[in-house]
Amino acid sequence: MSEVDANSQPIVQLKQVSRSYQSRSRQSEVLHDVDLTLANGEFVSITGPSGSGKSTLLNIIGMLDDCFTGEYFLLDQPVHQLKPKQRQQLARENIGFVFQHYHLLDDMTVRENIELILTYRNWNNAQRRSAIDDILQRFKLVDKQHDYPNQLSGGQQQMVAVARAVAARPKLILADEPTGALHSEQGSMIMRLLAELNRQGTTIVQVTHNPDNAAYAQRTIQLLDGRIQAG
Repeated sequence: MSEVDANSQPIVQLKQVSRSYQSRSRQSEVLHDVDLTLANGEFVSITGPSGSGKSTLLNIIGMLDDCFTGEYFLLDQPVHQLKPKQRQQLARENIGFVFQHYHLLDDMTVRENIELILTYRNWNNAQRRSAIDDILQRFKLVDKQHDYPNQLSGGQQQMVAVARAVAARPKLILADEPTGALHSEQGSMIMRLLAELNRQGTTIVQVTHNPDNAAYAQRTIQLLDGRIQAG
């Protein structure tokens, strides 16, 4: 794992962040006054029972959910004050996502799925081709680049999802149960890959129920009933 510089700029700062959902009968608070700082280059696991707020916290960090109260800074940018287009641009420039169920587009090849994320960057065709070729080599997917997702195993699909997440060289990767749909050997392969990316300097935040996966992190944050209990 990468060595975290205690004096480096935090990549994420949450201050008194809360999130609630309104139903017909009542309001349910999922996160309660969460204070959290993530250092640049950390590998952090977020754990806790189902319903504890793990995925909600990850969605807020990833700017998939902006209906929160409190303050959120990403690389010193005040996310809570930004307009939707500004948040979208900040997320695209700095965050990559890895989900449990891959989220690959079935009608696109491996290469096209990876290339899709690069269309959000102001790169010319030559830069995109070079980046894709590099990623395909790095993830040992060259011989699969013209295959479609339904031609791949679960582990291979998740490998493509990780490759897509890092193709645009994000500073932060958010992984929500990244091995939940895989058998143990495939899961270990994905976790080793995330650990290698962290050693190369990428900040990783994963949500997991798996204690073996959590152990890959330098720090574990435990959530219970929307509150941080440890970490």
